[in-house]
Amino acid sequence: MRNLLTQTLIFLFLLLFTCGCEEPFSPKGPFEQQLVVYSVLDAKSDTQYVRLYLNYNPPGFDPNAVTTEQYDTAALVTISAGSRNFVFHDTLLGPTLHAFVDQAFRPQPGTAYALAIASRFGSASATTKIPAQGFMSVPDQSKLLFPNSFTDKNIDINCTLGLNTKGFLVRFILVYSLENDTASVNTSEIPSSYRQDPTGQTTPVYPQLQRMFDPNPIISIPVTNYLQSIAQLTSEHGTRVILKQAKFYLIQADESAYNYYKIVNGFQDKYSIRTDQPDYTNIQNGLGVFGSFNVDSLVIHF
Repeated sequence: MRNLLTQTLIFLFLLLFTCGCEEPFSPKGPFEQQLVVYSVLDAKSDTQYVRLYLNYNPPGFDPNAVTTEQYDTAALVTISAGSRNFVFHDTLLGPTLHAFVDQAFRPQPGTAYALAIASRFGSASATTKIPAQGFMSVPDQSKLLFPNSFTDKNIDINCTLGLNTKGFLVRFILVYSLENDTASVNTSEIPSSYRQDPTGQTTPVYPQLQRMFDPNPIISIPVTNYLQSIAQLTSEHGTRVILKQAKFYLIQADESAYNYYKIVNGFQDKYSIRTDQPDYTNIQNGLGVFGSFNVDSLVIHF
């Protein structure tokens, strides 16, 4: 009975192997011509951009072999909210980089916007909702003013995230001048942590976009990171660092911007090899992403 089962399994394996080899292998899948649209609205800017072009099928297997884009400078690109319409016009961001721009459009937090594109290549659409205003506070500011007295503590930033937020990050920027040049204004970001390699070399690690699980997260930065950054600045400039301000930025991303960032970047690790490239789009009849983010700030003067 066991021999019969073994022979049957071998036969099935050979049958599947034989059938699977009848078609030639190709790493390229079927190609479909589509519009590619990229736009991430910034609620703190009066200038918004929309990138629009066609995807392409390289002659071989190297996507970098194609060095030119197909674009439609006469396309009708609009973003609307209710009865308000913002019409974008074509511009050059570089010698050959085309984009559509509106320099009198500041998206409002908590507001939904719809993107509509009509071009000679076809039409596309998408929607986004700007994250609502967020808030931050630093309950114990003495750790910023007298860090040497709190070397075993953390600087806590209490956050309240706005509606429509899917991902967020908090940046801590130190504004300083130098003892021999008090009129100058310099900035440096405080790392959230430090990574040590096998040789003992330390590398600063800065905050990355993370998913919102709690609408009231607390971000903790060790006081030692703060002190180490100040010591590094003193070492680089060869003089005493005079602290002026601590600036905290709360960056909130909507669902589409967060999903695109995480899916496109989330699989690039040094411990695995992937032959596929994950992708994400919320563009109807196209590829790319239409998303948004909002930035709120807190400034503490020394």
